[in-house]
Amino acid sequence: MSDTGGLEPCQDGQAVQMTSEEKAGFWFRFAVFVVLAVIQLVLVSGFLVHERGKLHRLWSMPGSHQILLMVLAIPILFLIIPSILLFRMCRRKLKYGTLLPSGEELRRLRARRKRPTVLWKRVALAVCYWGIASTSTMSAVESTHGTAFRWGMAAFMWMVATLFTISIFQPSDRHFVRALRPLFGKIRYIQIASPRLEQRIWARYRPEIDLLMRSGFELMFWEGEMFSIFSVLLVFPALVYLTMLFYREVMALSGWSRLVVGQPILASEDKSTYANLSGLGVKFRTSFQSGIILTSMNYGEGGSDGPILVKHCYTHVDFSETWAAHQQSIQAMEAEGNLVEREMSFEAYVEIIHKSAGL
Repeated sequence: MSDTGGLEPCQDGQAVQMTSEEKAGFWFRFAVFVVLAVIQLVLVSGFLVHERGKLHRLWSMPGSHQILLMVLAIPILFLIIPSILLFRMCRRKLKYGTLLPSGEELRRLRARRKRPTVLWKRVALAVCYWGIASTSTMSAVESTHGTAFRWGMAAFMWMVATLFTISIFQPSDRHFVRALRPLFGKIRYIQIASPRLEQRIWARYRPEIDLLMRSGFELMFWEGEMFSIFSVLLVFPALVYLTMLFYREVMALSGWSRLVVGQPILASEDKSTYANLSGLGVKFRTSFQSGIILTSMNYGEGGSDGPILVKHCYTHVDFSETWAAHQQSIQAMEAEGNLVEREMSFEAYVEIIHKSAGL
């Protein structure tokens, strides 16, 4: 809690302990590395037993020792990363009493994760994994011998590519979303006017809408984010849509080539703030006449305090607590001479989204 009684935002460089989302991501990545290493060991061990005769003949051939040793070293390479992670975890436990990063190490990890160059490298590596998986599948299709092993390796590489992609997929990371924007094509924002789609959105978010209305909000309009349906054929957009379905977002087809994601937009009683409901939670947005956009949400991780976007994340709290903290931030910014822009319309809301995304 802050001195004013509000919630303390989880901004980078301030918190020295991992958030629940960061802990979940850490253990997820560690589990992925361990599972992949174990699967690789099982596959290679089965291959060695099944093909021991051929391997023995290969070993006796001149000049083949190096190639065979490289093949046998593959499972060892898969063990390197989990071994290093486990060693570092044990060292933290002995030194600090915790297996997880904290303090200065956590600050460095957060700063590195937000560098666009690091994100692009992770995207490029994911693409490489998908390419290797596709090549392995083609090899299995064309092969007439050792089909079971080749299909096993192909399935393994598809698993590697999928899990690695999921591990780097962060919907709340602004830079990562910007990097993926070319894959989605042009994103359009529309004001939904379909009674049938409005009823679906209302049925999905009615409990959340009622909570916000009790806090003084009123329903303003139904917003729709429109994507090209052809982006589903690509890897990353498909993962985004699967994530949306997992969080029970309202999705519909528009015509034959567009996919629409519908969400309710509410306005505060004092006409200062938009409330955007999604499957992840609530996001409050306030625009100031100076051009600054203040955003508060009860999900995600990290935060930012830039010249245009000021973002606060309050995890594991309800709507009323997030709204109270957002109001305190508004009061603090107004005390510094930043006046709230109180013109509220669909066009003004879309302009706020574009500014927040750096468009």
